[in-house]
Amino acid sequence: MRDLGGLWADLTDLVLPADCAGCRDRRPGLRHGVCPGCVVALHELRPRAARPTPAPPDLPPCVALGPYAGPLREVLVAYKDHGRHGLARPLGVLLAEVVAAVGGVRPVARCRCRTPPRPPGFGTATTWGG
Repeated sequence: MRDLGGLWADLTDLVLPADCAGCRDRRPGLRHGVCPGCVVALHELRPRAARPTPAPPDLPPCVALGPYAGPLREVLVAYKDHGRHGLARPLGVLLAEVVAAVGGVRPVARCRCRTPPRPPGFGTATTWGG
């Protein structure tokens, strides 16, 4: 069954004007809460080496997608502080690019995890006393 919360969010984005998470312009038809201009700005970012100043002596190499400014900062703040959880998927894709730059592997948008089988009787009415 399709995720109804995601479907509802997509339908709401198509009908009601919302603030772009990147530039805060109010527009109808935002895809995942970000306007086309901010989508372009985010896709132009490339992972690069980054180090804080001053850097701790034993700090391993660090990589960032871009400076903590502009649309990237606004999208991160909207997700973390303003509950715009519809941004999780596009932010995850951007994070995968950074992880791939560090590890030398291709980014993966989605992976399937196998769960171990349940023990016999787990989740039945008798397990819960009823």
